[in-house]
Amino acid sequence: MSWEYEALFNRQETAMMEQLNIWSAQPTAVKVGTMGYRTRTTWAGERLEAEVYPIYGREQRAEARARKANISSEAQKRLNDKRAEHHLILMIETNFTREDLHLLLTYETEPTEKRAMKDLQNFFSRVRRARKAANLPPLKYVYAMGGGEEENEKRIHFHLVVNGGIERDHLERIWRATPGAGRADSDRLQPDERGLEAITKYIFKQHKDRAIDPGAKIIRRWNGSRNLKKPKSSASDSRCSNARVRRIAHDMMNEAKREMEKVYPGYRFVDCTVYYSDVIDGVYIRCLMRKKRGRDATVIDFDAIMAKDKEVKRKTEALQMIRAKATDISPKITGMPSGGGDGKRMERDVVGIVDAEESCNQSKRELEAMRKELAVYLPRLTKWQHKDVIQLRYMEGKDINSVAERIGYEYRQTCRFIDEAKRIILAKMS
Repeated sequence: MSWEYEALFNRQETAMMEQLNIWSAQPTAVKVGTMGYRTRTTWAGERLEAEVYPIYGREQRAEARARKANISSEAQKRLNDKRAEHHLILMIETNFTREDLHLLLTYETEPTEKRAMKDLQNFFSRVRRARKAANLPPLKYVYAMGGGEEENEKRIHFHLVVNGGIERDHLERIWRATPGAGRADSDRLQPDERGLEAITKYIFKQHKDRAIDPGAKIIRRWNGSRNLKKPKSSASDSRCSNARVRRIAHDMMNEAKREMEKVYPGYRFVDCTVYYSDVIDGVYIRCLMRKKRGRDATVIDFDAIMAKDKEVKRKTEALQMIRAKATDISPKITGMPSGGGDGKRMERDVVGIVDAEESCNQSKRELEAMRKELAVYLPRLTKWQHKDVIQLRYMEGKDINSVAERIGYEYRQTCRFIDEAKRIILAKMS
């Protein structure tokens, strides 16, 4: 939401797919008003959030600010917690997937908070070295420190979300090598209907359950690595018209899913909440959607195809470098006695080659599957220009200059052909 209106829109109705039969009359039906509506879209991994709210004039904005100024300190604290939790949900959805891991790191003996933080940073350092040796992307993580939720359990522990690639047993062994460390449990992230929201809320909850020193300075609710990507968002004043907002508010149970899936093809409706005010016209709609996967997928993601193609090229080059390095080392250690340091180095390089090959082959399989899905729609393109640009650009991974040279058109006209072909394919899929 535009948080400025948080105190103003203080009534709500919810349309969740598993509860569509419990609502009858909606008071929001008469609150839409005649003003225009702005739609703010936030993309966080496979999660999409759409926020639709009125475009008010100066008088209404002043009313919203006045209401916000009168909010109590306790209500403001709840609002701050809600915002912080929502921000963490978006950050985790943006940076982590079902291929990544949740870790619980505990202690056998009670450490000081300073000692525990040093242990955690040492753990991260060792994991970084392991990832570098395996030629994996840099470590990404989010963590929160907990102090125990039961009366008989007060020891400090950590909940982490980290990117995958390293075996879970290896990560657990790294932690258990820490002096005083207890058990280390890890499992794959398992997104549900609402993505990674449940595990995120549990991690965020650790801050509330800790016994914080009243005299301590501000304590961060959670921490993350510096290389975390931020969710993307954009605003549009034309995506949801007043008529569309009115249809959703008037018949939320039936229209919310239909209308929002029209606005965002390729995404599946999860739930919708409509907020309204007792003192001013207008409604605020918050909608959660998920990117369609597998059989539900109805849209070719052209950007994802190009990104996967670049990933395959990058991993192929990295694999070639590792092989060249191993080839360079091998002649130098011929005839050396067993147990030499170079022998161990060669062993590490062999392991690195195997891991890099597995990662590269996995990316190639994923790219092949994406291109196979796109190939189904090539025969439906009637113009040869459209067929050729899709074949060259997305099936063969050529850059636009090369595509333009192959089909004999200028760069700008080639871009038009690509855009036209993409629109035709997406239209035929809907």
